[in-house]
Amino acid sequence: MLIVSDFSGDYKDGYNTTLNLERYSEDGDTVFFYGIQCGVDKKLLSRYKDYRRKVLLDLWSPCAFFTDPNHFSILEGFDEVYSICPYTTEWTNQQLGRNLMRYSFYPVTPETIAPQATTSGFKKLLNKFSLLPNMEADSTATPGLEKKHDICYVGGLYSPEHVAMMDIVSKFNYVFVTQNKEKKATHRNLSNADKINLVAECKIGICFNKLYPTEGHIANIKNYSGWQENRAFDHLFDPISIAPQIKTRLHELALCRTLILCHRDPWNLVEDYYEPGKEFIYFDKIEDLNTLIPDILNNWDSHQHIIENAYAKVKNYSSANLIKMIQTENDFRR
Repeated sequence: MLIVSDFSGDYKDGYNTTLNLERYSEDGDTVFFYGIQCGVDKKLLSRYKDYRRKVLLDLWSPCAFFTDPNHFSILEGFDEVYSICPYTTEWTNQQLGRNLMRYSFYPVTPETIAPQATTSGFKKLLNKFSLLPNMEADSTATPGLEKKHDICYVGGLYSPEHVAMMDIVSKFNYVFVTQNKEKKATHRNLSNADKINLVAECKIGICFNKLYPTEGHIANIKNYSGWQENRAFDHLFDPISIAPQIKTRLHELALCRTLILCHRDPWNLVEDYYEPGKEFIYFDKIEDLNTLIPDILNNWDSHQHIIENAYAKVKNYSSANLIKMIQTENDFRR
């Protein structure tokens, strides 16, 4: 399976660039594309049009409904599209009357985003990994870092619940990494490697697996016939408009041996990946953090099994396993 990418439409130093899927590329009658620009401008698709099976990896849904280009135009020309949104996958197939889209897990390449990835010793180890013939590197070789901070959050403050969360988190020895100009940010515009190393120094990590559509986004969504049948859009008109999207933060926290503290939502896609109480902890209301965070910190040793379980589980979602899934024409089972 030939593997090609175009990241010109993605964030600079974004998560996609850490996947390093091209190392699995080989001759065959299938070509696999990743990077949203592959679906937008079709240049690469045209170059490889004679391949029997043309597959696109969709790591953005349901965001394509929010803005141009049109969701369906991105999919056009591909034989299969593997998507991280099960609801968009089901809805699109119903709209088209054929099974174009398949559910995929959000992949991670442990050895390229693991803590200490910038140290010379680890670079040598990474070199060794890249030469392994069996596609599956041993991510357990990476040790955890010393925990210097209580809790971290990586991302923006996109809603009132994010602001309320940060008001609570900032009472502790916290880390807040963002690309935005937030008053309570401790670090801005870090490289992916520096971000990972910092997260690995934190005991707890906060995660929201949601998007927050604006009025403009909702107007675009309503341009699609039958949009109401896409379960991803069931809560657009809640007091806070939300839609589901699994976040890479989950895998990063697991790899960093940082305890995942995840906000419960109406979809709970996190449970397709990790088991609550065993591999992560839920919080229901933002104000619950006032008691939950100190309880975890005061009973830190009793939460180590949850951290180690998540660390073991994240290997199931490796980029190597993604390639195997696509090569065998399977999909992610809920």
